Amino acid sequence: MLYILKKPTGRKSYDFYLLYEASKFKSRYKATYYIPSLKYIAPVFYLEDYEVNLDVFEPIDKETLSKSYKLICVRCGLCCVHSSAAFAFEHELKAIKSECYPDLDYSLFNFYYVNIPKYGAVKVYELSQPPQGKCFFYQYGGCPIPKRLKPIICLIQYCSLFAEREGKVYMKVASRSDGTPVYKPINMKKFEELRKLLCRRSKRYFFKYLKAVRRKMKS
Repeated sequence: MLYILKKPTGRKSYDFYLLYEASKFKSRYKATYYIPSLKYIAPVFYLEDYEVNLDVFEPIDKETLSKSYKLICVRCGLCCVHSSAAFAFEHELKAIKSECYPDLDYSLFNFYYVNIPKYGAVKVYELSQPPQGKCFFYQYGGCPIPKRLKPIICLIQYCSLFAEREGKVYMKVASRSDGTPVYKPINMKKFEELRKLLCRRSKRYFFKYLKAVRRKMKS
């Protein structure tokens, strides 16, 4: 059965609770959709064989999803290289260290605690690095972290610029007063042009970051 992660409320403790619970089901994550009937963007999980926490997830039917917009990641890296605001729960960073970077030093990251329901104080590491907010792990050409190990926020959050529905590609052309997107169909030629533009912009930010790091090392 398909479930969506409930809508964030803006209350830090509850919103982090949603993410913390969702982080247990990364292998069951399917995609992120903008659902017009609910007026919010929601990650979708397949949780058929699990006892579902209905404080965190709610069921969604396939018909509703078929009328929704499935968000598309064009893998430009822009959201990773500039103002990423990326973070990881302690158990997520430990998994990345264990399987990918055994020599990773936790002292490289700032951290803070968030008190969340059921769990109390959980440790959160900031992956976003100065001077421009590049994710610590991002490398030119893409993220080296396997999908199954990505922090939950990186796995489920999209820029929402592009989407697909019923075989057509859409682009966000505006946002309503409540923040929900307005999508219009575009052809594949335009889509590819915009994708390349985003990749070029991401590349500029990445090399700007490298220059800033080199200047800091020389000073």
